[in-house]
Amino acid sequence: MTFWYQRQFGDRAAIALCFAFGPYPTVATRSARDVSWGNFELWVHGKCLTGSNQNNESAQGIDWYLLPIMEWFLNVGVRLINEEPLPTTAFQGGVRDACSWFDATMRPPLLSEHDEETWFLSRSEWRQHHALRRAAEDLALPNVVFRRLGDDLEVSWDNETLSASRPNLHFQQLRGRELVLARDFADVVATALRETSLALAARSRMERLVEFHERCQALLATGDDWRWLVPTSTATTMLDHTPELVERIRASATRSIQGLYVPHTPETNALRFLQTRSAEDIRSLLDATQHVGGQPIRKKLQSLCHPRPAQAERPWDEGNEYAEVVRHSLGWEQDSTPDLRRWLTSQRVGIVAGDLRLPESIAVLSYRTEDSRTLIHVNPRSKSRVRSEIGLATALGHLLLDVNPIAVDGELEHWPTAARARAFGIALMLPEDGVRESLRQHGAVDPYSVSALMKAFRTSPIATTQRLLNLGLISEDQRLDLLGALHSA
Repeated sequence: MTFWYQRQFGDRAAIALCFAFGPYPTVATRSARDVSWGNFELWVHGKCLTGSNQNNESAQGIDWYLLPIMEWFLNVGVRLINEEPLPTTAFQGGVRDACSWFDATMRPPLLSEHDEETWFLSRSEWRQHHALRRAAEDLALPNVVFRRLGDDLEVSWDNETLSASRPNLHFQQLRGRELVLARDFADVVATALRETSLALAARSRMERLVEFHERCQALLATGDDWRWLVPTSTATTMLDHTPELVERIRASATRSIQGLYVPHTPETNALRFLQTRSAEDIRSLLDATQHVGGQPIRKKLQSLCHPRPAQAERPWDEGNEYAEVVRHSLGWEQDSTPDLRRWLTSQRVGIVAGDLRLPESIAVLSYRTEDSRTLIHVNPRSKSRVRSEIGLATALGHLLLDVNPIAVDGELEHWPTAARARAFGIALMLPEDGVRESLRQHGAVDPYSVSALMKAFRTSPIATTQRLLNLGLISEDQRLDLLGALHSA
């Protein structure tokens, strides 16, 4: 095809949209849609997500009318780039990205007829604003989902579970997940819409395309778009019951907006994992962050802070490995961990004991300021036994590894950062060499040897058996049998 317009927006090594327009292949131009016939490509971290094979032919882009794709980006752009929370807490255990969340919600939970309808509407609305396949019903697009994650935008794709609708068409990138800076993608989308709509309007001079270009030119986020950064129920509660807080966030967001991109404020950063209809919960969480320690943590612990995004595949491996690095650096090797509360206090980590009146959905809160002052709180109201038992170690994992300075670990924090921090906490308490040596001395993995292991390292049945599972020493069925035997002993 000979293109009369062809341009790449962004960097293929990070994220890029490529648009090319050519003559409509079969009939003379009759409509605005016909003028937009062309080729579309989506690139993320050097991977062409629109690359496909069909009938033994390969292609990087998709040939079709591109106006529906452009209109979709225009209509959903602000929400796509800024909406972080998922619409429900159901099916979140073990979810690694937005694609796997959507796959896990193919069947609804057990709900009443009214609640099930509400559930499907909420899920479908979320998909409409985040899944590329919703851009054009009559076009075979790859199964790509965009979702805000802190300062990043998560791009995940799954063409294995939900394959292409067209026979003999197979997208080359089957399953994956990458993070890009959300502000970069916001700039790519805004620039692409402005420039491509201008090209179509100038070439056709059609009233619809001129109006479309004017809408693209006017597309900007506003101070009110902070609401996409926190769960809907939380945002609604804030609007109804905390007007001063809303005004503070709105003013901060208005000052910092960059095109379509709304940066997190300190308040939305804390509230993004709180789904509540209680103004008291909101105030309690924000008040809790004010308990940060008065001094920076000691240099030795600062040297162990290496924030980085968690890998999507097996993030617990990274947590296990870094726990061993920390143990070696601190000279603990395969010995039992010292009393963690005392040790953290000696490192000037701000540990807040008592009851901060956080909701049950929050198990652990950790916070790291730019000047290396810190806060750790294990919520006594949480019903999660394992998180309360390894809460301090989990919080330390968040402090050392998370890019985001605040972690609210609980029912809504189910993403790879949480899996990594929890694995770190368990591995910190149960060093691999120490575990293997203890089991070697007993000659078998049975309730007796596991009890001895728990005594030696001062750990609980849940954390201990989970560590054995992570090390590949027992199966999930064996773990459940061991837990039953240990609880009945």
